[in-house]
Amino acid sequence: LLVSSTRTSPCPDYFTVLEVPDLDVDQRVQLVQAFCKLHRKQLTKRQKTSIIEAPGSSCPAYITRLLEHLRVFATHDTLDAELTACLQAGDTSDLWALFP
Repeated sequence: LLVSSTRTSPCPDYFTVLEVPDLDVDQRVQLVQAFCKLHRKQLTKRQKTSIIEAPGSSCPAYITRLLEHLRVFATHDTLDAELTACLQAGDTSDLWALFP
């Protein structure tokens, strides 16, 4: 079982904690490209830039949660609106709260 959390409170001793450092811009680009390639999806340059420059995008979980939401719920016609809604979330916790 893998649990991912953005909480800053201490975890119980029986959890193994793996801290993932913030992504730099190049790593964000690579993550977005890899996700899109894996799922055979395409985003415009503007859409990719919006994701990469989002305040929460230094966190890998933010980018993957956002992209997974778009993959599952957005259509070609609703993609921009869904992306705009996702980008209202300032961090991963906010994104999960918007789209549980």
